[in-house]
Parts: sequence; structure tokens; C-alpha cells
Amino acid sequence: MTDKNWGERSISAVIRTLKGKDSIDCKAYLLDYLSKKLSPYKVPRDIIFLESFQKNRSGKPDSVRIREDYLGLGGGLNLNHKKSIEGLKDQVMKLASEKFWVSQSELSLDDLSQNTPGWDSMAHLDLILGIEESFGIEITGPKAVKIKKLNDLVSMIEEKRDSLS
Repeated sequence: MTDKNWGERSISAVIRTLKGKDSIDCKAYLLDYLSKKLSPYKVPRDIIFLESFQKNRSGKPDSVRIREDYLGLGGGLNLNHKKSIEGLKDQVMKLASEKFWVSQSELSLDDLSQNTPGWDSMAHLDLILGIEESFGIEITGPKAVKIKKLNDLVSMIEEKRDSLS
């Protein structure tokens, strides 16, 4: 969700395991607990309670369908408000900076992965998962191994966005 202070803030979907508890009490407890354990920008804006998660093909919770079904938000690629290519590049750079633990000034969209600080095999997977979550897209294994530079990710996101519009 868009946030005026942080740019974006998450909404967490939680499966309720304790029956009979009031949603408001559980939500307040969870938000209070998370605010004590996480940085302010990581605390979700809201929490919704579900009976179960819909799963994607790999068996993970399908965040795109959760957004569509429960929040009415659609996928991460907001087709009603197309982001400029520069905005898209900025988002990829910001995410890569977080996943590689380096400043954005150390990154370039055109540098090969082996020349990019912090870009190892684990960071590669973490980046792909972050892109999938942030943009509501799925990057298959064969496409994931073809990613050699950050610009490859930008192109994949644009391609997916164009195919949906």
C-alpha cells in the first residue's frame, strides 16, 4: 500500500489459529508486538485475518491472489497507474540495495552480477523473491538464471506489465 512517509507499507495477512478471539484484540496485539521488534518502516500498516492462504505453483502463499481477493488491490503491477520506466528502475535499484546490503551508489543497472558488490547466489534468490513480492509477478527458474544484470529484471517487469495491459 502507498504510504506518505515510507513510500510503501505492507499489509500482513495472518491465518487465525485461535478461535473465538476478537480480531481487533488480535490485530492490536500483533501490531504492538511488531512495533517493538521491527523498524518502523517494516511494521505493517494493517493486518487482515484469513482462514487459509491460497498457494502458488511452488506451494508458497500466493501474494498476488491475496491482494486481489482480500484487499481488492490487484497485482503489484498497478495497471491503472503505470509507473514510468525511471520509477521502475529506481524501485529495482532500491530493492537490490536492500538485498545486497550495499548503497544504491555502488550499484549500476548495467553491471554484470559478478561485478556487483553483494550479488552472490543467495542474494540473487533473495532479490528474485523480493521482485516477485513487490511487483506481484512470478519469475520462473529458467528466467531467473538468465538474470545477469539489474536491467534484465527491469526488462522482465516491463515485459510482464506490457503483457497484462
